[in-house]
Amino acid sequence: MANKPTKNQNALYHWLNSYFSIVIAASLFFFLLLGYIFIIWPKLVSTEEAIRLNMEQQQNIYTLSQQKLVNLGALANLYQKINPADLQKFNSVLPSNYPPEKLFGELEDMVSRGGWLLNSVSLDVGEELIEGETLPGEGEKAQVLAIGSADENIGRINIELTIGSIDYPGFKNLLRMLETNLRLFDITSVDFMPGENQAMVVLTTYYYKNPS
Repeated sequence: MANKPTKNQNALYHWLNSYFSIVIAASLFFFLLLGYIFIIWPKLVSTEEAIRLNMEQQQNIYTLSQQKLVNLGALANLYQKINPADLQKFNSVLPSNYPPEKLFGELEDMVSRGGWLLNSVSLDVGEELIEGETLPGEGEKAQVLAIGSADENIGRINIELTIGSIDYPGFKNLLRMLETNLRLFDITSVDFMPGENQAMVVLTTYYYKNPS
């Protein structure tokens, strides 16, 4: 009976000696398979998913860019079809820059056409106090006091006019002229002084800020 375990051990040693390389290869393959299933495969799947999502995003961006290019082309063609006279009217409503001298001239011309006197005018457009030109027939200088605009793209200009030699019908006509003018004017305050034939009007106009 004592020889039986010895014979079994010898048989096991003989089997291991005969198939050792196969056992090592099978064990190595098994561990590699486990590593592939539990480590490499999940990372491969997540990487492929990330690549797929990125390609979809790039495709969406490309499609949106193409659509934007088509829209810009359509807008360019539409802009070329606009009558230059209509563009000039739009620029009058919302000019793209602010020349103080031009606005002074527009206000003075408007008042002069009504047969009144422009006694004084002040404009608020920025942070610096800018001396304006002397009004014809007046000794006082117009001032431009800038306060800026809360809007990012649209600048606003606050205007205060003092007009003389004007009666009540003329005052009503002045307000009508301001409301129907091509340039946008918002009247915020009016004060008519019949005893002095004088009126004061506070209004706001706007301009488009050129992007820097």
